Amino acid sequence: MRRPSLALSAVALAAVVTGAIAAPAAADGGITVTVHVQDASGEPLGEVDVSFLNDADDYVSLGSTGASGTVQGSGDEFGELYEGDWTLLASDFDEARFDARSQYADAEQDVTITEEGPKEFTVTMYPGSRIEGTVAAPSGRPVQGIPTFAQLKDEDGGYDFTGNLSRTTSKGAFTLAGLGPGSYRVTAGVQVDQFGTFGSDTKLGDIVVEDYGQTRSGFKVRNWRVQCDTGFSVSSPKKGQAKLSIKATAKAEGLTNPKGTIVVKRGSKTVKTIPWKSSKATTTLTRQPAGKKVTYTATYSGGDCLAWKSSKKVTIKKR
Repeated sequence: MRRPSLALSAVALAAVVTGAIAAPAAADGGITVTVHVQDASGEPLGEVDVSFLNDADDYVSLGSTGASGTVQGSGDEFGELYEGDWTLLASDFDEARFDARSQYADAEQDVTITEEGPKEFTVTMYPGSRIEGTVAAPSGRPVQGIPTFAQLKDEDGGYDFTGNLSRTTSKGAFTLAGLGPGSYRVTAGVQVDQFGTFGSDTKLGDIVVEDYGQTRSGFKVRNWRVQCDTGFSVSSPKKGQAKLSIKATAKAEGLTNPKGTIVVKRGSKTVKTIPWKSSKATTTLTRQPAGKKVTYTATYSGGDCLAWKSSKKVTIKKR
């Protein structure tokens, strides 16, 4: 079974985040091979990334096929092809097919490379299957722009990253395309070091795809909380008063009003509870201890944002 390399995963993730598809540099040494990629009817497929992986975890990319469905090379800047047994991997990186969610499923083929043996291989790819669903916040409202990805279950019961990614639409819908037969776990919320963490991490599984070209739909990720843009400030405009300004919004995810509740404390004492009804709130507390530096803490919970807490100190005015 295919073991996706870190290089392939990084390229796939970059394709979703930035829309860019990287092409590896050519190598001068190694054994030169030619790979032809075609569909089930024998028509050539362009913009298919062709790479090789062996049991020593050596990963070599030849780059992408041209309009003729062919790519030739001996390796890239990271490594070269040498004699031995390899798994030939073909992944659809055509931008138009990606945008239309009509990618071909990844294909793999075991090959043996020798100096004297065949150096020309043909790979057939089949239409990928799709998993469709929605992501909603605890309030039931759709959440947009949330990364989702598929992991393929292996023989040992673990899950391998496939490189199949998507982002939810304004209606919270996601489509993971280009999948081959197998059992998948779908995760909402990509957690990758170089890209940070996007909200809560929710998984759906096992979703079984029985054949090529299928569509599995109707899957729902519920109670998905987002990382809101928050703010909390305190001032003392008049004697014995504390003016609190609070904001919580996830506008990029379509949740300008995240709902929930803000609890304001002075020290350990609760002085105000604010039901969250908009993205911003301003409230003035009277009869505060004038002339003293006081710590106020705002704690958010129970809504569509991840819980947060913020504390500020202010000296209450006196006359």
